Amino acid sequence: LFQPFVIIFKGITLAAFYRVDKKPAKLTYSVGDKLNVSGMIVMATYADGTEQAIASGYATEYDFSKAGRQTVAISYEGRKASFAVEVVDTTAQKATIKTLPQKTTYAPGDTLDTTGLSVEVTYGNGTKKVFQSGFSVKADLTKAGNVTVQVTVEGLSVQYTVKVEEKKVR
Repeated sequence: LFQPFVIIFKGITLAAFYRVDKKPAKLTYSVGDKLNVSGMIVMATYADGTEQAIASGYATEYDFSKAGRQTVAISYEGRKASFAVEVVDTTAQKATIKTLPQKTTYAPGDTLDTTGLSVEVTYGNGTKKVFQSGFSVKADLTKAGNVTVQVTVEGLSVQYTVKVEEKKVR
């Protein structure tokens, strides 16, 4: 069992122990995020049983560089309290063409039309998002033949092929 104690240093009574009385509102983070302590209440308990909320002045220790259950440590006056958070990997991992654009045949010099194109991005935590805009495309439609169109979204690239045909002379 925990035995509280009192430390008196130059007339200042230090708390016997600290606890996180109320966890922060945010308990799920993405890899690389910074801790948000909004809503957190840290309580100091003194040997005589009195308690006091600690609003500031405490230090936080955490590592959100990898996904999984992580511990956040709160330090104040040399003592620690902690709580757990979940860190998820939300980095884009894979992009795939979900639907091709309506137009896939062009004449030399035409402008690429991406109407109907959708790209699905899969993230490290398994979630997926479909983009129908917000991506960039690159293709050279100046010469006849099969042309690769490069689509970039969320830092990932994926390709599809269109056909550029010479206009037939009658």
